[in-house]
Amino acid sequence: MILLNHKKVVIRSRCGGRGNFLVSFLLLVFLFLLLPFTAKSDSLPGHLDRIHIGDFIEIDVIGSIEDDWRGKIDDSGLISDYQLLQNPVSVLCRTTAEVADEITGQLRLTLRNPSVEVRILDKTDRPLVTLTGSVRTPQRFRLMRLASLQELIVIAGGLTDESDGSVEIIRRASLGCGKLPQEDGDDLEVIELSLEDIIGDGEGREIRIMSGDIVTVRKAPFVTILGGVRNPQQLRVRSKMTLSRAIASVGGITSKGDSSKVRLYRRTGQSSEIFIINSKDFSRKPEIDLELIPGDILEVPARGRKIATPPSISSKTGRGDVQMNMPIRTLD
Repeated sequence: MILLNHKKVVIRSRCGGRGNFLVSFLLLVFLFLLLPFTAKSDSLPGHLDRIHIGDFIEIDVIGSIEDDWRGKIDDSGLISDYQLLQNPVSVLCRTTAEVADEITGQLRLTLRNPSVEVRILDKTDRPLVTLTGSVRTPQRFRLMRLASLQELIVIAGGLTDESDGSVEIIRRASLGCGKLPQEDGDDLEVIELSLEDIIGDGEGREIRIMSGDIVTVRKAPFVTILGGVRNPQQLRVRSKMTLSRAIASVGGITSKGDSSKVRLYRRTGQSSEIFIINSKDFSRKPEIDLELIPGDILEVPARGRKIATPPSISSKTGRGDVQMNMPIRTLD
C-alpha cells in the first residue's frame, strides 16, 4: 500500500479529447476534403501492377498454343508446374515483364527464339484489406486500385465516439507488394498512426493501404469508478483524464462517500499498487491529482464501511476484434 503525498504520473494521449459526435463529423469532412490531395507514396512503385498471391496469370508463348500455361499464384509465389521450365520461377511482387524475361531465358534452352508474354488475367482473389475497431461500419475491401487510409475511413462512415484517435496497420509485404518480400528479411510491418498524423502534415496523409493490410482504429480503453459517487461507471481514457475530472464526470462524491480515502488501484507490470488520496486536497496540492491510465480502478469508499477487496484490473489494449464475417466492398 502506498500513501501518496507527491509525484505526478503523466500519460500521453493522442486524441485531444475529440470523442463527441461533432468532432467525429468534422473529422469525416476533413478526411473527405483531403482525399483529392493525398500524395502517392508507395514503397514499391506500381505495386498494384505486380503479381500478387491469388492472381490468375497466363504465360503466352507466341505462336505455340500447346506451350502456353495458366494458373493461380499460391502462397509460395512460385511457378513450378509449367512443363517447359528447368527451374521454378518466383513471380511474387514482380512485374509481368520481369517474369516474362526470366521465363524467356529458360525457354531458350529448349525453343528457338521464343517470345513470351505474361498477363494477369484475374486480380479478384488478392488478400482482402480489413478495417475494424472504432469505425461506424467495420468492413473488408478488395482493392483493384490505389486507396488511402483516409478514403477507407470515410467509406466506413468515419470514427465512432469510442475512438482514442490512434490507428494500427499490420502489413505483410508479400501480400500487398509494398516492397519485395526478401528486401529486408522481415515480411511483417506494424505502422502506428495518431489522429494528428492522419489529418495533419505527418506521414499519415501519405499512407497507402495495400492488399492484406489489417487496419485497426483503436478504442479508448476504460477506467472504472466505483463506490460513493453519484453515477458509478466505466469511462474511456482520452486526453489527460485526472482523478478530479473523472470524479466530476460521474457526478461527484455523494454524502455517504469518504472523500478523504479515495483509493486508486493500478496495475504496473505484474504487480498492483494502491494509492490513498484525499480528494479535498486537489486544489492546494495539484501534484496529487494524478492522470489516470488504462485499467485504473478508482473507488470512493462509503463512510463506516469496510474497504472491499480490490477488483480485478483489466489489461485490454483497446484493439478491435477482427471479424471475418464483415461485408466486402470492391474498390475499382
